[in-house]
Amino acid sequence: LQPRLAGLRLAYAPALGGIAPDPAMAAAIGAAIAALRDAGATVTEVGPVFAPLRPRFEAYWKAGFASRLRQIPPARRDELDPGFRRLAEEGLAVGVEEILAGEVERARLHREVAALFEGHDLLLSAATPHAAPPADIAYHSQGYDRWADAVPYSVPFNLTGHPAASLPCGLTADGLPAGLQVVGPAYGERAVLEACAAMEQLFAFPARYPALLASLLCLAVVLALWQGAVAAGLASAAFVSPPVSVARSLWQLAWGGKILPNLDRGGRRDGDSAHRTDGVGRARSARMEQG
Repeated sequence: LQPRLAGLRLAYAPALGGIAPDPAMAAAIGAAIAALRDAGATVTEVGPVFAPLRPRFEAYWKAGFASRLRQIPPARRDELDPGFRRLAEEGLAVGVEEILAGEVERARLHREVAALFEGHDLLLSAATPHAAPPADIAYHSQGYDRWADAVPYSVPFNLTGHPAASLPCGLTADGLPAGLQVVGPAYGERAVLEACAAMEQLFAFPARYPALLASLLCLAVVLALWQGAVAAGLASAAFVSPPVSVARSLWQLAWGGKILPNLDRGGRRDGDSAHRTDGVGRARSARMEQG
């Protein structure tokens, strides 16, 4: 694989499937698109490519859950996640006609996406409409709808089988990572991966998250001071090394191990080490599944 953008015709859908990202995500993705154009890439803005998915696939999706529910003995269904069980039980009412309609829509969706690639080599969009939600937000819950908030940009290609990847391309104004999705034509995995490799070099995303870094810095300073107190005999050494080790590991994940020295029992300092994750972030060949 060789990083490649030159000569590619890139389509950019700012509101893929009729779902627009929130202003913070739109700004971050817009900056990435601008960077691609500044680097000489040919990027053409396109429309939604396909109509919203909920009216076309919600019954089909629930029918898939119902199929799984039927495999679980009724006596054990109380052990299921309540949200899953509710959707699966709703799917029990989905009839054969609706399932067949879902299959028809799936074939139609494939044709709609394939039509785009008659004039473009790759499709770009945001990976998600929003930055990461709070950790206690449940998938497909009030305020975080599956079709509008969670996965409206990735599910289409689970349904069609087109290869797709996402990679970090910048930060929102709140310091949360934004992802760019890159989709290719059928069997176009190489083009997707090569374009992502080139974009990764262009964006040079450092994986440094300000909010996380601030918390880790405070923790690292406190632990370093505590270790100094232990070395001076002013505090107990009990339970010091494990949290110091954890703090250092977290710091290395965020900063690549370039700032915080190794705070082991002897106070030895490691030399700086440059570490950066290779690859193109989350890469996948889209799966033929119900999403």
